[in-house]
Amino acid sequence: QLAPSGMLWVSWPKKSSGVLSDLDENIVRSIGLNAGLVDVKVCAVTDVWSGLKFVIPVKDRAKKGR
Repeated sequence: QLAPSGMLWVSWPKKSSGVLSDLDENIVRSIGLNAGLVDVKVCAVTDVWSGLKFVIPVKDRAKKGR
């Protein structure tokens, strides 16, 4: 359960890393948005990993966490 003021970071290997994965930024973003979250930041975690930060939309934060 995500607290109303909480955040969720999801990471995936960059395509240039050579690490095999079914995940990429578009898939991660789609899953987060379909779960009712919004993406607010993308970052390079390392040379191999990227990350995307999700939060509960402001309009939904008064409700209990998900």
